[in-house]
Amino acid sequence: MRKTRRALALTALVTTVSLIGLATPAPAAPGRLGNDNASGAVSTVSGLIKVCDLKADGRRAVIEVSNVTRNYELGRAEDVDGANGGSDAACTLTPLAAPVRAGDLIFFQIWTQDGGGDKPQWNYLDGTLYG
Repeated sequence: MRKTRRALALTALVTTVSLIGLATPAPAAPGRLGNDNASGAVSTVSGLIKVCDLKADGRRAVIEVSNVTRNYELGRAEDVDGANGGSDAACTLTPLAAPVRAGDLIFFQIWTQDGGGDKPQWNYLDGTLYG
């Protein structure tokens, strides 16, 4: 009788731990976008935004990131170096303005433009990921 109770208690404990493990969301993989002109990435794990200007055409690469679930901007970054090859050392890395919670919907856009501000945009891409 005592062994049966212990076995049942152990089974219940293992089942509970397994269910908790299944219910805990895994960290989101970084969201990435890119084309021949620009590339960008958002990582909710490292909390960084990355943007790379891949073409020496006088334009700059821009990325904007927002949290759709919580309705706020997470950041904007620009890379003005041009044709830097996409290595982390040559790209622009910017921290997210706020942490992302599990399940948050993150929207990000990347494009190239002439100069700063809100100039005309080319090579526009957008993507989403969940925190």
